[in-house]
Amino acid sequence: MFMSEDIFRKDIVERLEDNVFVEAGAGAGKTTLIVNRILNQLKAGVLPGTIVVITFTNAAAEELRSRITAKVREACKSSGLSERELANLKNAVLYLDL
Repeated sequence: MFMSEDIFRKDIVERLEDNVFVEAGAGAGKTTLIVNRILNQLKAGVLPGTIVVITFTNAAAEELRSRITAKVREACKSSGLSERELANLKNAVLYLDL
């Protein structure tokens, strides 16, 4: 059975209990996919210090950190979060600001 790309992407973002390896060409949406996955992990209560992302360059790592921080801050303003998710994200912001 062939898994469509949309289903594959959704699986990466939502199946938080598994480790993932994301490899694709430039412009394929890797960073967005990883940022969304990490946002979901943080909402679920995964501690930021336990999440590991490996990139090939320091510039890529900084870009990823910047996007994650922006996405978490944006999500904190969302009205669709449970109290627990909001608390988890606010705690993550404190860590990300270090």
